[in-house]
Order: sequence, then structure tokens, then C-alpha cells
Amino acid sequence: MPGHQGGNDGQDGQDGQIDAPAIATSVGTAGNIQADVISGPCCNFSSLSVSNPRPFTGGADPQTRHYFAQADLDGVNASLQPVLEQQIVQQFQKQLTANEVMADKPSYKEETDPSIPVNGQADQVR
Repeated sequence: MPGHQGGNDGQDGQDGQIDAPAIATSVGTAGNIQADVISGPCCNFSSLSVSNPRPFTGGADPQTRHYFAQADLDGVNASLQPVLEQQIVQQFQKQLTANEVMADKPSYKEETDPSIPVNGQADQVR
């Protein structure tokens, strides 16, 4: 019980006990330790000892997060557009008979459907 001292106040030569909050000094999962790992004298006082009857838990290692931005989508579109345009023209030309020619470039509308929405978290986009 926090702030509770054992049956004695430690002033009369008898051992006392108190629970106190503790904070891990190691960052991430390295700060997680099993119960009873800490046990022994503390702070250069032979009469003062510490222990951790409960484990330290909840530490998590940092993670890198990647987000898919509109600029990423625009960059992919810009790099793919010339390649796709060339493929479209080639596909139309394959369908022409010997005495047919294309009067102009084909007209088409681009639509993009990324596998991850803009501002979504992703390591790669298909």
C-alpha cells in the first residue's frame, strides 16, 4: 500500500517497510524487468535495502512510421504517365490494319487507386 510503513516507524531500531513508486531508467523494452530482480542494499546504507516484488512492464521500443503523402502519389503518377501513355499508343497501333493510321493520339482519362489512402500509414504502396 503506497505510503504505508510496516508496524514500526523505523525510529526505534526496528525494521520498517514502505512501498514507493519507481521509474525504469532504461528506455523501451530494456526497462521491463521481472519481479524480484532488484534486491539488496541501497544508496550506500547497509541498513536500507530495496526490492521489486512486482515486475516493471509496459516499456515499448520506438518504431519508425511511414505515411503515404499526396506528394508521393503525385510523384508516382508523374513517373508512370509517360510509360503508360506509350503503352496505350502501342496497344492501339497493334489493332490497326495495314491501310489504317492513327489520326491523333488517343484521348484517355487517368484514375489513380492507391492501395493505401493519402495520409495512411504504409511501408510500401502497390
